[in-house]
Amino acid sequence: MKITTDNTVIDLDGKTLNDNIVIQGPVRGVIVRNGTVRGEIRLRPDRIGGNNTPGHTERVRAVAPSGITVQGITFDTDGSTHQAYFGPGATGCSLIDCGFKGRSKGPSIYLSPEGGNHLVRGCTFSAVTGERREVLSVDGSEGNVITGNRFERCRWGGIYVYRNCGEDGRVRHQKPRDNTISDNFFNLKGMNLVRVSDGSGHQASLFYVPYGVILGSRQGDSAYCELDNEYDIGSGKSDLDFARNNIVRGNRFSGDWFRRHVLDNDKGNKVR
Repeated sequence: MKITTDNTVIDLDGKTLNDNIVIQGPVRGVIVRNGTVRGEIRLRPDRIGGNNTPGHTERVRAVAPSGITVQGITFDTDGSTHQAYFGPGATGCSLIDCGFKGRSKGPSIYLSPEGGNHLVRGCTFSAVTGERREVLSVDGSEGNVITGNRFERCRWGGIYVYRNCGEDGRVRHQKPRDNTISDNFFNLKGMNLVRVSDGSGHQASLFYVPYGVILGSRQGDSAYCELDNEYDIGSGKSDLDFARNNIVRGNRFSGDWFRRHVLDNDKGNKVR
């Protein structure tokens, strides 16, 4: 299902939709509510050029969805799709009182670069996420409020805030700043040290160490960061996350003997 018209309301009235929902372009005021989706909800902008030139954030926001509300939806997917993907430039969207079950191809929720000011509230996360993927990704997205949620399954980590420099040769312009992560519950049971591959198919003596929340989870530690080094802006100028001025407060954690609750890898954040 593809939505390109403002103020469209999809009320499932308790029924199940066996399809993806794609909301594309500068669409405003769409509401999706009250039912089960056996696919993903994906917000994406219209195609524009100039990804690696100044002013990209403003341009992509102008052609991306905004003010979208997803409420009372249960995502129950089989791992072939993501669950909720808020694409580049999307702003001011809400996920309220939703449930995430089954398996996701990656994180259950992905908040993309150059967007932000989203609300994630009152949701319950129990889906199996993609390998080595956290439940909720904040990738170059700013001003989001993530509050009052339950993270019941955090095998690979809970909420990670970062900037994914250079992926596909594209500059990440915006910094993941001014986000608030508050009053959530994290069940960290089963979040163990995980032995990872060395790239040759063998298990190396390396460990992936997950946390409930990480501020600055990448800091240039991706093989493709160098792909945007020719550009003297954004992540082309620096591979660091700049996950700063974020607030993490009032969260509760259980189930982990090592107290891997919050890891602050950056500066200027308030962790309480």
